[in-house]
Amino acid sequence: MDLNILEIDAYQYMIPILILIISGIIAKLVFSIIKGSIKKFAERTKTELDNLILNYVEKPFILIILLLGIRYSFSFINISEGATHIINNIIYISLVLDISWFIIGLTNALFENYFSKITRKTKTKLDDMLLPIMKKVITISIFLIAIMVILSNFGYDITALLGGVGIVGIALAMAAQDTIKDILGGMTVITNRPFEIGDAVNIDGIGGIVEEISIRYIRLRTWSGTIVTIPNSKLGATNIENYSKAKERKITIDIGVTYETPAKKIELAMKILKEIANSEKGIEKEKTQVYLSKYADSAIILRLYYYMNKEGIKDFFGLQHRINLKIKKEFDKNKIDMAYPTQTIYLKK
Repeated sequence: MDLNILEIDAYQYMIPILILIISGIIAKLVFSIIKGSIKKFAERTKTELDNLILNYVEKPFILIILLLGIRYSFSFINISEGATHIINNIIYISLVLDISWFIIGLTNALFENYFSKITRKTKTKLDDMLLPIMKKVITISIFLIAIMVILSNFGYDITALLGGVGIVGIALAMAAQDTIKDILGGMTVITNRPFEIGDAVNIDGIGGIVEEISIRYIRLRTWSGTIVTIPNSKLGATNIENYSKAKERKITIDIGVTYETPAKKIELAMKILKEIANSEKGIEKEKTQVYLSKYADSAIILRLYYYMNKEGIKDFFGLQHRINLKIKKEFDKNKIDMAYPTQTIYLKK
């Protein structure tokens, strides 16, 4: 029986096959030893990084050893120089891509162990949205570097290619500059944290509650109940006032009483104002002040200052409503007349 196929003896096939089998066994064995050693070390640490790295790099690690085994096995087969060159190139490309896969596995493990934990602790969803984008950018960058290494090995001028890519990149950046500005603005929100979801803010004269933070914009529900969308690119060039971050907030009320009101009733009115403000929870009672501010054209102006603490700020409008309503009720009860614009005209006969 003729065992020669394409001028290659049958026994020449057996050696490469055995090498491949041995390579697979060695790869599994080496990785099992490394895995066991790392797991023993991991038991003494609280971090999950060790297990994550093992999960991500197991397949590319085994593939590297198999590729080296394939390369070595072909040295036992008598094939043409051209075929050897092609096989070597294929193995080289596979090795470079596999090493890039290995590096990507390591970066993914780092992202999951460190950055994912940080984003889970924050209230905003913006960093949760940026994290996968950053992972994709790093993954694509590693593969692009791998491709450039491969092309360079085949004699291509990487400098010229990078120049062409740079020109295309500039054109794309010009076309998408608004989107890039919005994304950079989103990064600013992450790093500086001027506000979070649920905060009461005033951005460029627009006041409301932050309902959504995305990679390109934020959404506010204004005090009147409408939704306003503000691009992130505007956040870096405008004043942002965050009421929710304030430890306290000062409220000023001017109340005019008529000139016919006796001095004793004015003193009573001032006492009533202070007591009403301090009767509410969420008020810094020691800072409440009432005084006669001025004599206006049609009224004697009493000015009330009170400060809301963080508890009071959470019920900002409700607290003001209760205080204002109580003032009206108490003034009516004590027959203290609030003034309104009037004119007295004297006719000379």
